[in-house]
Amino acid sequence: MKGDITVFGLTMGHHLVEDIGVVVPHMEVVVIPAKDAYASKDLWRAINMRKVFHLHAGTKSWPAGVSVPMPVPTDQTRLLEQALEEQRAQNAAVLRAMSEQGALVKQLSETVANLRAVAPAAAAPTTQSQEDLPSGDAPMFVPSTVKPSVTEQRIRGKESTTDAGGVVEARAQLRNLRAKR
Repeated sequence: MKGDITVFGLTMGHHLVEDIGVVVPHMEVVVIPAKDAYASKDLWRAINMRKVFHLHAGTKSWPAGVSVPMPVPTDQTRLLEQALEEQRAQNAAVLRAMSEQGALVKQLSETVANLRAVAPAAAAPTTQSQEDLPSGDAPMFVPSTVKPSVTEQRIRGKESTTDAGGVVEARAQLRNLRAKR
């Protein structure tokens, strides 16, 4: 087996070579042991997809198309560091406020739990007497106050009675009715 593989990160942030668990940060050189590198499909896929750059032995220059990171001017660095410290102070203040709110919520929930334990919930007062409440039984008929008599007149239809006593006679009457249509 050949020697170790040296790679250079081209992906913003970092690139993870999953099958061997190696993280290659952006713009940094990482040496991967030969045993792991030659067995890793993810490493060679990352090299082919240009996520990382394979630095061959004896290469001392940056990969083509990658610019060398320039140092940030000192005035700009101081401004960025000052903004970072202000942001950290704001974050700390927010975290303190959140922890205080959490403590207040916990104290309030304990108070409510204690109140529930001391005084059990009383039944709500009722405004109706027992006589006013309907019983659980359904009426056996629809009262006349609910069903108006007007509807009864519309529902009634033509009453007819037949003296036919047999099936044969009923069948003949049915044929006659169908023939009239």
